[in-house]
Formats: sequence, structure tokens, C-alpha cells
Amino acid sequence: MGTPQNVGAPFNDKRKNSVLGFSSDGAIIYLYGLYSEDNSAPKTQGLSFSIKRNGKWSFPQKLDIKYFRNYSENQDIFVSDDGTIMILALQSFDTKGAEDLYVSFLNIDGSWSEPKNLGNVINTEFQEVTPYLLKDNKNLFFSSNGHDGFGSKDVFVSTRLDDSWTNWSVPENLGSGINTSGMETSLFFDPSGDFVYLVSTHDSDGYGDIKKVDVKPEDIIPEDTTTEVVTRQVVAQVIKKDSAIIHRVVENKLISFRGSLRNKKDKTLITEGVVNIALPEDKQVIKKIETNSGYFDVSLKEEYEDQKVLVRVVSPGFMPEEKAVYLTSDSLSESIDVLLNPLEVGSTIQLNNVLFKRGTATMLTGSYDELDLVVQMLKENPNMKIKLSGHTDNRGNPKLNLKLSEERVDRVIEYLTEKGIQKSRMNGKGYGGSQPIASNATEATRRLNRRVEFTIIKN
Repeated sequence: MGTPQNVGAPFNDKRKNSVLGFSSDGAIIYLYGLYSEDNSAPKTQGLSFSIKRNGKWSFPQKLDIKYFRNYSENQDIFVSDDGTIMILALQSFDTKGAEDLYVSFLNIDGSWSEPKNLGNVINTEFQEVTPYLLKDNKNLFFSSNGHDGFGSKDVFVSTRLDDSWTNWSVPENLGSGINTSGMETSLFFDPSGDFVYLVSTHDSDGYGDIKKVDVKPEDIIPEDTTTEVVTRQVVAQVIKKDSAIIHRVVENKLISFRGSLRNKKDKTLITEGVVNIALPEDKQVIKKIETNSGYFDVSLKEEYEDQKVLVRVVSPGFMPEEKAVYLTSDSLSESIDVLLNPLEVGSTIQLNNVLFKRGTATMLTGSYDELDLVVQMLKENPNMKIKLSGHTDNRGNPKLNLKLSEERVDRVIEYLTEKGIQKSRMNGKGYGGSQPIASNATEATRRLNRRVEFTIIKN
């Protein structure tokens, strides 16, 4: 091992700094605390993340976790292999004692849901920390001094029994092969699957040493909780009717569809992207797919048949795009092409669904979904700056139209700022009805002139 080196700015500043973890592909780093480019003290609590692109890390941005609160100075998180689930160790709302384990789910806009306590089987009146979730998203490892153990803190494993995330098997101590009379935390499986790392104070040179133990996952996962991916399951049911026994076979099938990512300008294939599938009700991601070919295949449980899902695609260098897909046999027969606008300096993108109440700067509720795409774009591209433009049709008083268009642009900038985008990255101007893109002769064409758009001025 080489000598540790200080990584310097921007990850290190005058406050407490620590790395909480990485995404499974190593492209996202999760960090303790909040950062500001002027090094001013944060006004609230929070966590941050940075994205690695072209060999460089972006300036850390706030990780948007709804109602995040931690009364403890200690902080641990673990993000699942598929990137849709976060397990947090917090002393927060409805805590059972000190630090408890909570779960949060990725939303389609890149934010995370309000942390939910994992319940009394996992959490005790003492500390539950350093979670590690296996790829099956069911078997959870963690350290605790609230369950029976060998020393200060031991490592335990528990299996999730349903989708409530509060129903778990009784935590099992990993035994003397892992745990000692000291304190064991931070268990982590090597990608090879042949051994684990953990921190232990037993025979330590200080507060704890990193140790390697030759043990495989199958050696320490409870045997009766082994999970298997099933793509098609046939279940025999026996039904008693009128004293006769009727055998019926029920198939639990998957609902599948496929699609591609394409450049909106020339329809060429975009090879790299992330596809998130969510239900419109809560916007929580139920499936996340990464593609390096430009094509994607989605398989969902049969329970989603005849429902609408949202498909949001994010690709470096392109505006995020979202479309609704109805999971019916007719709609799934053809491939779904998702067209993305390239993010080039000088290019202008219209926000067709950002709408206002007539004659006011009050946005209609449906406007927020498209603006959230802009928020995600700006967070994914932290060096980008944009200019917003507001336009009206030519009806009415030109001076009032000019004032109204400026007020609408100001409202859009205000919303983006509320979502965590620095105001210095945006400017705007209202043009009234002076820059039509269609005739003002009919209502259908006037509607095209009433618009908000943005132009990329730096990227």
C-alpha cells in the first residue's frame, strides 16, 4: 500500500469531511455534510454527492433526501447495487434509541424519499450502524451493540421478509469467525466474493484497523433465506368445488417492453444512458437499467399490467426525457424510442409543458414535472449555465405582455433555485410577443408563441 495522500479541494474543506460510499460503478461518491463554492457555512444538515466524468469529479452537490435529519454526529449510508435503495444509519424521527437503520428509495427525479425506520426487529434502544445490503436487496448486514454479541459491537445479518421494509428475520450474529471481544463494524464484501473487509478494534493499533477475513457470502447468509431470480413461475393450485377436486395452473408472468435512446436532432442511437421506471403516483423508481448499447429491455411483475408507468432517461450530454408508457398488450408490441435533446452551447430547448394561469405568473401544477427535468439536467452538469426566455402571443398591451413574460421567467428561476440550483448559473429575460415562432392568426398557432425556453450559454 502507498502512503495516503490528501485529496484536497473540493472534497476537503475547513469542516468535517468523510467519504460515505460509492455507487456500484464507482461513478458517484457520497460525502458527509454540505459544500458551498464560497466555503460559507451550510445553513442546514445534509449529505452530498459528486459525479466522475472524463476522469474528473464534479463539485459536490446536495443529496436531496426528503425530511433528512440526523441528531447524531455519526453518519453511515449504503446504496444498493442497482442504485435504487439507500440504507442510512441515523438518529432521527421515530428513532428507537441511538442510531437506527432507515431505508430511502430513489425517486424518478433523482431525489430520495423520506427515510423510513426499519422497525423493532432490526433496531434497538442502542446503536445500529454501518449497513451493507447484498445485491438481492434482501439480506442486510449491520453492526449493533443492542443485540446479543461477543463484544462492544458485532456484525449481524437479517433477511427482509416482505416489501414493507419493517418485517425482518431475527438478526443472526456472524459468530466468532467475524466477531471478537472488541468492536466490529463496516463489513464489506470484496467484489470477488472470496472474502470480506471490516473494521475491528481487536488487537488494533488504534481506534480500529481494517481487516480481511476469508469468508464467502454463502458461508454467512442464513440457509433458509437464499433467494433466486425467477423469470417465470408455474404454481399448481388445488381448488375444492362441489366435492370435486379441480387442478388449475396459474402462471406468474412478467410484463416486458423494449426501447432505444436516440438523438432528437438526427435520430442516431445514443449508446450510454440510465433508464428509470417509476409509477406516477409516488414517483419512486421500481426498475433502474443502465445501457451501453443504446437499447434497453424492461421486465416488470404481472401486477403492473394495464397500468401507466413513467420512463425517464438520463444520458451524459443530453437533456433528460420522460414519457408515459401504458402496459397493455397493444402498447408493448413495438419498441419505444426515447428522443433526447443534445446539450450543446447555443442550443435552445422549449419547455412545452411549463404552463401558467392566464394573465398571471402562477404555474399550473403539471409544469413542475418538466422543470424537474431541468433541475436534474443542471445537477448532472454542474458547470452548465443557462439563459431562460419568456414569450407571449401578440394579443393585448405589449408593455403588459413584456412585464408578464419577465415575471414568468423570474418564477421559473425561483423554482429552480428552490430545488437547489445556484442562482448564479441562471439568468433570464422576458420578450413579450416580440419573438414569435408561429403565426398569431389562430389560437392553435398563438399557443406555440406562449412559451418558456432556455438556451445553454456554458457547458
